[in-house]
Amino acid sequence: MGNRTGWTACARWAAVGLVMSACVLPPERQGLVERVDDGGVADGAAVDGERGPRDAAAARDFETLTDGAQSPDGAQVADAAQSPDGAQGADAAQSPDGAQTPECIRDDDCAAAAYCDSRGHCAPGCRVEPDSCPTDQVCDPVARTCANPACSRDTDNDGTPDCNDACPADAGKTGPGLCGCGFADTDSDGDGTPNCGDSCPDDPEKQVVGVCGCGVPDLDTDGDNAFDCVDLCPNDAEKGQPGRCGCGVPDTDTDADGTSDCSDLCPNDANKTAAGACGCAVADTDSDSDGTPNCNDLCPNDSNKVAPGVCGCAVADTDSDNDGTPNCNDGCPNDANKVAAGVCGC
Repeated sequence: MGNRTGWTACARWAAVGLVMSACVLPPERQGLVERVDDGGVADGAAVDGERGPRDAAAARDFETLTDGAQSPDGAQVADAAQSPDGAQGADAAQSPDGAQTPECIRDDDCAAAAYCDSRGHCAPGCRVEPDSCPTDQVCDPVARTCANPACSRDTDNDGTPDCNDACPADAGKTGPGLCGCGFADTDSDGDGTPNCGDSCPDDPEKQVVGVCGCGVPDLDTDGDNAFDCVDLCPNDAEKGQPGRCGCGVPDTDTDADGTSDCSDLCPNDANKTAAGACGCAVADTDSDSDGTPNCNDLCPNDSNKVAPGVCGCAVADTDSDNDGTPNCNDGCPNDANKVAAGVCGC
């Protein structure tokens, strides 16, 4: 009686998910062992079918464990727990005849790298809930292996699965490269800078537009801080445009007469830009307006003479009698035979 009671209680424990070894009651709690001390029957042993105090305690334990299971007089135990005669119980419950007991109820009952399978055994593999795989992988509930779901997709149909494709939506690239996904790393001008970062993709000498624009170098030949493309005198460091005198010639106006030296034949004479009749620094004035400037007119105030002649300025060299002596020196200006009155007169 005590043996059936103990094993039935264990079957009940197995049915509710406890390990079998934890179910077996100590012999002294089952009322199975007769301990003889000095020829007597041990306290609590069964005698003539009656229970001692410890047998009664085991019965109370059994009643608590079975939670309403029927007595061992042939009635079934609750929740299909096995009886010691070999009758089938719950899926993982086991009888004491040597059948294996379940190792686990849930995944947490197993080692870290194992899970609890449908037979209640710990098996090697990943766990589904919660997922025990690395963050970039998920647990396959059938194969119980970790895998990257992206490796089964090729979004851009470029022949490289998404898990190995850093540009999964760009069929032309599998890595960002220099330009990033969605942009080709083309270098049209072969200057080592891809078009995505080259503002002058067809000019191998430039990657930025600069001052002169693509296709035109930003050169400053004369070093005047004006690029040749905007310098109308690229070889004249003193000028950025021709001005009045042209490149290579300064637009200086030494005498400040408003005419640059390059065009002023009298660059130091503010009154003249050409030498004229009298030359630079000498005015071409014609005081008597006789057409001969004073510089060449020995009688600048005598419009009838440009030289004093015999008679001098302001006196005509007239020879009325044509005797070769001008009137100014001819005492008889109207007597060709005389130049002086003499005794007889003209």
